[in-house]
Amino acid sequence: MKKRWNVVLWFLFGILFLFPGQVFADELGNLVEKYALTGEELDKFEQQEQKIQNTRSSVVNYDELYENYVNFKAQGIFGDEVSFEMFLQEATTPAPSDPVDVRFRSVAGSPQPGDIMITNGTSFLGVTGHAGIFIGNGKILSIGGGGEKPSEMPIINWMQRYKGWTKIYRPAAKFNPKTAERWAINNYRNKNISYAINNRIFEKNPTYCSKIVWQAYYYSSASPQTGLVRRPLFDIVYPYTLPNLFSQKPVHVATWNS
Repeated sequence: MKKRWNVVLWFLFGILFLFPGQVFADELGNLVEKYALTGEELDKFEQQEQKIQNTRSSVVNYDELYENYVNFKAQGIFGDEVSFEMFLQEATTPAPSDPVDVRFRSVAGSPQPGDIMITNGTSFLGVTGHAGIFIGNGKILSIGGGGEKPSEMPIINWMQRYKGWTKIYRPAAKFNPKTAERWAINNYRNKNISYAINNRIFEKNPTYCSKIVWQAYYYSSASPQTGLVRRPLFDIVYPYTLPNLFSQKPVHVATWNS
């Protein structure tokens, strides 16, 4: 029996060693097929989403939001310079509801390095949305929240942790997605950087999810010279507004749902 298991293990090792790209591609393809919405399923999802947007209440519970704001301040999640007005802007920003581009509606394509991942799968104490950048090998780079550090997360873990939808946006080639991916890896992956939200947009420590993505593209597209990526309001990047900070809006290539 032991000999048989050794043969099986060596066989599997041989497959992974000799054909790693194919094995990985198959695994990623299975994940995409499991989570990606296409065709009629996507149509129904977007119709329902639009219906929710049209009936979205404009009533804001300021007392509850202010209590959340005070709690964040006490935990050190918000810097001293983050005002209630700034927090209110984030808490009341609607989720993106633009449809998947017509070129991708019937094809569950795999994400590409540099793709921007935005999910509604987290909403705590009034902070809505979460963002990450796809770095290849089936992984997404982001920072989860208070007490965490920037790290990579396999797609399957992302979809299990952030229940809800994940929308994938692909910036045009002029924004240098591959360079942005490498910048994010080199500057943030597994670095000893803490989580906090402030308006020091050009600093790396502390950081938060959408700030990592914004910085990666801001620096990789030479935005100080070209203006391709704009500075956000209050110098705070909100996950739901990330696509709107590009001079040419990234293409919405896929919506996944868990």
